[in-house]
Amino acid sequence: MMLSSGVVGVVHADQAGWKYQPGTEDSAQATAMNNNADYAFRFPIFEDDITPDQDASKAQLTPAEVHQALVWGLSQDEETRYVFLMQNRSGVYYGKDDVLVTPVDVLGLNARTDAERAHFAQLSAFQDAVKYAKELSYQKSYDDAMKQMAAQYSLQAVRPFDVSQFSPYKNAPMQLVPGDRLMFYVHPTDDTVQITSDLLKLMKQNAGVQVNVYFLGDGLTQDQVVAWAKANNIPQSMVSSGAVTLNLNFSNDQNISQTPAMYLVRNGQSHIVNLSKF
Repeated sequence: MMLSSGVVGVVHADQAGWKYQPGTEDSAQATAMNNNADYAFRFPIFEDDITPDQDASKAQLTPAEVHQALVWGLSQDEETRYVFLMQNRSGVYYGKDDVLVTPVDVLGLNARTDAERAHFAQLSAFQDAVKYAKELSYQKSYDDAMKQMAAQYSLQAVRPFDVSQFSPYKNAPMQLVPGDRLMFYVHPTDDTVQITSDLLKLMKQNAGVQVNVYFLGDGLTQDQVVAWAKANNIPQSMVSSGAVTLNLNFSNDQNISQTPAMYLVRNGQSHIVNLSKF
């Protein structure tokens, strides 16, 4: 719950006449503050949501409101306060269809003392416990009924849904074997760090794999190629050994039009590599 921050010099009085005067706390009040008690006294910007024009002595509950009080275990005075609160800010905060807040919760959220807050918290906790007990009991009976019906009509159990195709392991990078060659087509401005990082890991695990990097683009220079290699953490030793080749001028036999792109050459056959798996 978000509260507006600020410094308040004068604090409003609630219907019971509560007031806050900064700097007037005695030792007993200070002890109460340390014990997390008397919340309304300690928090200077607290103000009751009830406005002076709402006179509880003149309020008349409708039959529906009287019934609502009985449903939620509220007294007539508590129901009247709830009705007044929902005419004010609480009606905006908690009156929407998608906000599940009971009358007991509204009264607890707007409690004026710790004792009042504890009262509504205990009432709400009890009502929730009853609600959950009913739901769990019904779910148990429903499950038993389904089992009986399945046995009576010899219904087959629904087979578990196969989630293996959605497993992240299914989208793991390709498996390489010694002798594989990868043709990697890039433009120096492509974001390929993740791809090259995975490739280098695979190459460490599989000796004898070669990666040929081909740079596409007009007017490219050797400096751009070197900058790409450094940005992609290509070890100079792998370039020197030929495990990774950097090719600037080449014949684009594959007619690559969009980068990055990659082909796996194995046993004389080339296959396009799905880079989304990296």
